[in-house]
Amino acid sequence: MVDGNTNSSSIVISLAGHLDLNSLHDLSRTCRQFRANLLQCRKQLIARSLRCSKEDEDRSSTLADRLREARLAWRTNGGSSYAGRITSGKVGKCARDFVAECRKCGTVVCRNCTAKPPPSLETALKSRHRRLCRTCIKAPLSQHTSPRTLQHNECAAFSPTSSPSSSPARLHRFPTPTAVPVHAQVEVEETFTASAFQRDSCKCPDIFWLCQDCGRGLRPADLDYSRGWTWRKSYSTYLGGLGTGIGEGSEGVQCGRDGACLAAKIVEKEVDCDADALRAMEEEAEKIASQGTGRNWQGTSFEIQEIDGIGGVVKKKIKRLIPVGANVIENEDERDGSRAYLDREVRGEVRSWCSWPDVSMPFYPLLLRLSSALVPLTIALTTYLYFYPFFHNCYFPIPPESTHHVFDNCTFDDHVLANHYANRQAAPFRLLALGDPQLEGDTSLPSAPKYHFPGLKQLGQWLRSGRPFLVLDGLQSGLHDVVNDIWRGLEYTRKQIDLFGNDYYLAHQYRALHWHTAPTHVTVLGDLLGSQWIGDEEFESRSIRFWHRVFKGASLVPKGLLKEYAAPTFVRAEWQTGDDESKYYREKTVEVLGASPGWANRIINVVGNHDIGYAGDIDENRISRFEKQFGPVNGDIHFTLPLQQCNLSHPPLFPPVLRLIVLNTMNLDSPAFEAKLQQRTYKFINSLIDTSSPVGDDTTATILLTHIPLHKEQGTCVDSPLFTYFPHDEGGGIKEQNMISKDMSKQAILHGVFGKNLDPFAPAGGMGRAGIILTGHDHEGCDVYHYGFKNNTEWYASKWDGKEAKEARADGDVPGIREVTVRSMMGEFGGHAGLISAWFDLEKGKWEIEVGGCDLGVQHWWWAVHVTDFIAVIIWIVTAITWFVEVKMDPQFLQKMKKWIKEKIEEEQERMGGRVRGMMDMKMDMGGYNPGVRRKPHGSL
Repeated sequence: MVDGNTNSSSIVISLAGHLDLNSLHDLSRTCRQFRANLLQCRKQLIARSLRCSKEDEDRSSTLADRLREARLAWRTNGGSSYAGRITSGKVGKCARDFVAECRKCGTVVCRNCTAKPPPSLETALKSRHRRLCRTCIKAPLSQHTSPRTLQHNECAAFSPTSSPSSSPARLHRFPTPTAVPVHAQVEVEETFTASAFQRDSCKCPDIFWLCQDCGRGLRPADLDYSRGWTWRKSYSTYLGGLGTGIGEGSEGVQCGRDGACLAAKIVEKEVDCDADALRAMEEEAEKIASQGTGRNWQGTSFEIQEIDGIGGVVKKKIKRLIPVGANVIENEDERDGSRAYLDREVRGEVRSWCSWPDVSMPFYPLLLRLSSALVPLTIALTTYLYFYPFFHNCYFPIPPESTHHVFDNCTFDDHVLANHYANRQAAPFRLLALGDPQLEGDTSLPSAPKYHFPGLKQLGQWLRSGRPFLVLDGLQSGLHDVVNDIWRGLEYTRKQIDLFGNDYYLAHQYRALHWHTAPTHVTVLGDLLGSQWIGDEEFESRSIRFWHRVFKGASLVPKGLLKEYAAPTFVRAEWQTGDDESKYYREKTVEVLGASPGWANRIINVVGNHDIGYAGDIDENRISRFEKQFGPVNGDIHFTLPLQQCNLSHPPLFPPVLRLIVLNTMNLDSPAFEAKLQQRTYKFINSLIDTSSPVGDDTTATILLTHIPLHKEQGTCVDSPLFTYFPHDEGGGIKEQNMISKDMSKQAILHGVFGKNLDPFAPAGGMGRAGIILTGHDHEGCDVYHYGFKNNTEWYASKWDGKEAKEARADGDVPGIREVTVRSMMGEFGGHAGLISAWFDLEKGKWEIEVGGCDLGVQHWWWAVHVTDFIAVIIWIVTAITWFVEVKMDPQFLQKMKKWIKEKIEEEQERMGGRVRGMMDMKMDMGGYNPGVRRKPHGSL
């Protein structure tokens, strides 16, 4: 903080020498205290602020200076009458408000002494690019941006002795007392900030700040460079010409870094030299020979030749060895003219060099261009992925318009009910059905690599045993172990990543569909996990993944809502006398549809074969752990429509009821491993029949949720009827099945649960109860219609859209029911989900149930989008860092940071070394420690 005393004033005044008036003004506006402190030294600051180096020069004072400027202007503009703004020179007195260093040489100049940018700056900017050779392109940027140590001018450089010329010439040779390497470098005095600008990248589009000396030759140099490419194109062998560089050892355009090219070669070159330059060189040579001071030309061995030209004119040339950059590549599309020369450099596709301030083109424009190209791609892909239900037109089936006005004259006391039925176009019951997620775990992982490398250990033993003839075999065995273990490790890691991504792929389906379609209920139709053989610990681990990763935010159905039966409670009917049979008492669970909004976030889980096994291997422990984590294996609930709160002209006699049943069909068929568990399923089905509405009552519809599909003939769906059994010594139970047996499909499901009967004298003509069956298990999915004809014993199944099924549905005297096997939600099967809508049609007096679907696509799409997003984010971060480093950050900051890190490492090493030495001294003091003597253990002889 500046307080006005002598020390503070001297510091401020010394700092003012590096700031112009604008910078001082900006500094004063940052803080009121700064302004007050700076005002105390106002006169000194104004007098000592940064000044232009040409402030004391008057270039128009002599005729020679004016002629020299005119000659330079003529060279620059090709003889035109107007010199152009880029070389217009000083326009007035030196300014004080805008003073800065030249971005090429570091000379401090003001805005009046700078080379003015050309009128068409955008066009001129394209011509400043220089193509780099392969070596310079691949080299780190730090090798290009190191401070220069060589001075380049037209007549002074280093060169070893060249051979005498065969042409008649008078030869003068500079003295070379000692031999010095050809590549000896000469330190040149530079300004303090020159290295900073050399480390900086090109900012010509934003900042064109060059002194007049650096800015005079820009336009002719760019023109000559572009003509070089045009000349190559005109005389190229591709067009039938002789080719460029014919007869020379190398042909092509020189690297844009010229002599500073990292792959430069030393070649001999003759250059013209005027008398002034020659005289200066001779004076420097005499000084170094006599006094040992001056410019060090030792070892450069210049050769000066006076050559008689036409008309007796004597020209002086200097033959010297100079570094020449390597040849750059010429692309094929540039040869045939399909693409302009240097178009890649202009577009920022490859690294190039800026010839104006002689710095590297910034790398961030290429990254910015790449990231900008990725922006629309990533936005499009990510938008499609996360809004795929919208793009795929995924909606629950909508009821017909005749049902939209059912709840218009309803008065709901509960605002939850009012909100549920506010959307007249949406069905009151919307079930999101997902099939077979099959979360895998350690059973699907390959064996984890242990990295023991026994072959390498054996190789070490053989080397120590002195048997070199076995070394080759040991080396081969060791390398084989290394390769195998590394490969197993990569495969193990890949599978872990695959499981991780699969969880989030399934989670994405649930979240996207749940948010977009707004279901009222959600169910998973079995095979929640990938194996029934896993232990309790792995089962719990996969359950945690199910609830906290795949279906994050969802919850288990509260205990008691899906009731099976009250097992210990039974009653005896009054008319039963002496009969030992007891009926299990079962109370219905009834809930108003829409009264509890929590159902939308509850998962109704159905048990599958990969959860508890088939009938031949189900035990009590598997069912218990499943019910603990995912809910009951059997249960049902009744949802009623609140039509009693509506003013209807023709209300139904009974309140419409939608019955939702969860049934364990895994042990429905025999033989079973535990008959007790099978009887439990049978008793539940009997309780369903006892508590069902009368057949023919269309005000009640049943939705059966189970895992194994009903029986179908081969060819109806992808899966065919299949039963396999365990050996007799293992119980002989069912080991695997694709469908429920034909008899159980008819007796337990069609006759029992739905009351379908082919007897024409059965109640309601055998038409049974309305409803639908939703199953899983068959990963490919299937949609069929089960039907049968009166006075017949066979039931048939045909595709829902097939001719037979349509004819059966059209016949009002043919009982039947629809079964939808929901396709698996796994990525291999397209990430399918079923959308089931149910509503009550007052005009028909019955429930209507429609089924839709939605597919996400294979998991590769999910991976591709997220990998693309990840790459794009990385590129954006690298672009931001590169932009900050190249544009905003102090170029010397990295060097300071490297130096600071190096110092800290050295300090830490020194500190650790001192600690180790102290511990060694302590051991020697305590026990006479000698590292060269082995001590015997206590008690040894």
